[in-house]
Amino acid sequence: MARPKYPSDQLAQFMVRMPEEMREALKRAAGENARSMNAEIVARLEDSLAGQDQLSKLQLQLHYAQLRERELHAELAKAKSKASDRTLGEIPRSLRKRIEIAAHENERTLMEEVNAALLAAYPPPKFRLGDLVDMFEQMHGTDPERLEPGSSRRRIVEKLLETRQKFETGELSPDDEVSVAPGHSEENEEKPE
Repeated sequence: MARPKYPSDQLAQFMVRMPEEMREALKRAAGENARSMNAEIVARLEDSLAGQDQLSKLQLQLHYAQLRERELHAELAKAKSKASDRTLGEIPRSLRKRIEIAAHENERTLMEEVNAALLAAYPPPKFRLGDLVDMFEQMHGTDPERLEPGSSRRRIVEKLLETRQKFETGELSPDDEVSVAPGHSEENEEKPE
């Protein structure tokens, strides 16, 4: 008499060779999960394939996100360019073209290139350091204790006293020249990224 057909008889069979340690590990895992070794292997293969599908989906999402990021960077550059175009609209085309070439060579925006050219053409005036210290001392005095702690005026007076001390030690000279421009200092100057 032939044995009855089981649903598992309809499934594909596959012989697998594996190291003995792996077989023992699978046997332990199957016991812990209350499954046969075959069920354990199938469950692990399903998890692996599902994980692979999830990884593929995540990689695809990352790819689309990177594409979108590039698009946004291009849109931002275009918007900056349009803003510069509006600002620089009155510049003659031939001069504008030279500015665009220089900006490209220096890896700057049009506005950054215009600002650099203007600063080079019209540098801030230079003053004798001693004259500036005298002028600020007349404006703010020389006693920081009479001013509120942490205030900008107190910091100016403290800086003036430090500068006077540097005059005395020879670290600085009152005849040294310094550039002064409202709202401009080399530390605050924007540098291209």
